[in-house]
Amino acid sequence: GFYRRAHDLMGLDDPARPRLLLQLGRALWIAEGGGEDELLAASKALRAADDREGAAQAEELLVDGYWGRGQREKAAAHLEVASTLVGELEPSPAKAAALCFLARTRGRASDHAESARIAGEALALAGSLRLDEVRASALSILGTAKLELGEDEAGFAELEESIEVARSIGSPEAIRA
Repeated sequence: GFYRRAHDLMGLDDPARPRLLLQLGRALWIAEGGGEDELLAASKALRAADDREGAAQAEELLVDGYWGRGQREKAAAHLEVASTLVGELEPSPAKAAALCFLARTRGRASDHAESARIAGEALALAGSLRLDEVRASALSILGTAKLELGEDEAGFAELEESIEVARSIGSPEAIRA
């Protein structure tokens, strides 16, 4: 496809190459369930270029890919790398979204206390940046984590607020909550 041709034409020292590798890896993951080599190379190149946001995105895709294939140990290793990279990001919409990803992934791994902690961080950041879509997602994740921790009243309240926020902006997040 397009990204593969662009990659093949690009010089090895082109500063845009790491981001193109990320896009190629993402496209291969979506289209074919592949792209592992490209995402690994992208993460390494993006870290070398001090692009933590891009590297975190590559690591998130690797986590999702390994998790989906049942390769939990590989997923966990890349989740730790992603967590470190996200922790180093300045407050931004990308960081808020990445925190939601980390919180959701921790919840999938049954680490509900950590999921709630990270979702709370995402919620605070989304609120300060006025990111209602991310706020709805963080509330949904936080509510689910609280339910899993036995905090039913608080969990249901978070889920209800998530639905309200999502509906107010016409977000499909309302369905997830």
